[in-house]
Order: sequence, then C-alpha cells, then structure tokens
Amino acid sequence: MVERNLKGRYRNSAIGIVWNILMPVLLILAVWLVFSQVKTYHSEADFWLYLSVGMFAMTTCSSCLRGRVFFTNASYVKKIAIPRWVEVLSDVLAQFVTLIISFVLLIIIAAISGHVFDVTAVLFLPLAFILLFVMCLGCSFLFSTLNVVSNDIGHIMSIISRIAVWLTPVFFFMSETSELLRTVATCNPFTYFVEVLHQIIYWGEIPDLAYLGLAALIAFVFFAFGWVVFSRYEKNLAEML
Repeated sequence: MVERNLKGRYRNSAIGIVWNILMPVLLILAVWLVFSQVKTYHSEADFWLYLSVGMFAMTTCSSCLRGRVFFTNASYVKKIAIPRWVEVLSDVLAQFVTLIISFVLLIIIAAISGHVFDVTAVLFLPLAFILLFVMCLGCSFLFSTLNVVSNDIGHIMSIISRIAVWLTPVFFFMSETSELLRTVATCNPFTYFVEVLHQIIYWGEIPDLAYLGLAALIAFVFFAFGWVVFSRYEKNLAEML
C-alpha cells in the first residue's frame, strides 16, 4: 500500500515515481534562487535552508491534518477486510518516505552550497523524525476518523492546515516576532517539531531538551487521543463513508 501510494500520485506520468525526487529538488532550487540570489526582506545567511526545512515538515503535517485517508481509500474500506489502521499507517509511511527523500536532498544541496553541519547535532535527526512521525500518525488517525463522522471536520481542518503553516516558524524566526505572534506560535504544537529540525539542520545545534521533551509529549498525546477516537469508530467506518 505504501508503494501504491507513492506511485499513485503520479500515475500515467512518463517518469512516474521519479517525481518523488524531482519535485523536492525543484522546490529547493526555487527557494534557493529567491532567498539567496535576490535581495529579499531577510538578510539572514542561508535563509532558504531555514525556509525549506519548515516547508517540507509542515507540508507533511498539513496533509495529515486534512484527514483524507479513508475517503481516498474508500473502495478498500468498503470492500476489503483489512485492518483500518493499516490504511492510515501506509498513507503516513508513504508521506514520510517522500519527506526523508526531501531532507536527504536538502542536506546534500546545502552541503554543496557551503552550509556547515554539526555531526553531533545531525545524530539527533532520526529521533526528530520519529517524534514527527508519531505526531503525524496520531493526527491522521484522529482527523481521518472525525472526517468520516462529520464532513464539516474535513472542511475545518483544511482551513486549519493552511493557517498552521503561517503560525509555525517557517517564514519567521521566533526571536524576531512580536509578542502576540510568539505567544501564538508557542501554543502551536507543530512549532516544537519544526524548531527541533531547525536547531539540528539550520543552526547546527544539539536540540534543546525542553523542545525535545515537549515534542515527545505532544506526539504521544496526539497519538493516544487519535487511537482512542479511531478505535471508537473503526467498526462503523465503512457504513459511514
């Protein structure tokens, strides 16, 4: 199912699954062109890298927030007797395959451009991805289920997923924001996952233990809550679709 999800995005395309590599490369190059070759509002060195880290992470998070797994796989839910959690897991795994490919390419391009990475900090990258994966899996269980229970949830989460990108430190630095935006970003659960990735890749620092701890707590709370809600409605998903 993971393979089907990866290939299905670009079905009938001449190069097929190669788009999973080509798309992040093109996006990285576009961001690099704008934020390194053109005079922009921000003069911070390698701001394109900071922006790319946040964009790739939040693209995956936003997709999980929209909760479209059971609608996308409606035929499987209605006709095939497989555990429903497999569908959610395979969808999130497929997204993370693309995410990891994107980050590998991002690190390679950044290294070629002269960005210096801290080897010790990079060792924390797998932990950061695991926490982000648990968070996204919990969100997908929660909102994919609620979206079937009430279509209004899907419309609401579609809006929230877009707003969340702007309220997460993707386009701004936490240290340079107004008090209001800093407070809102601090209350945003995705901030801690994105900031941990920024600390590792952009700042070249070992992640702050407080941020790591909060990210772990948020991830497992979302996963636990998502699993409880999913378990409550799992048997009735086919009838409700």
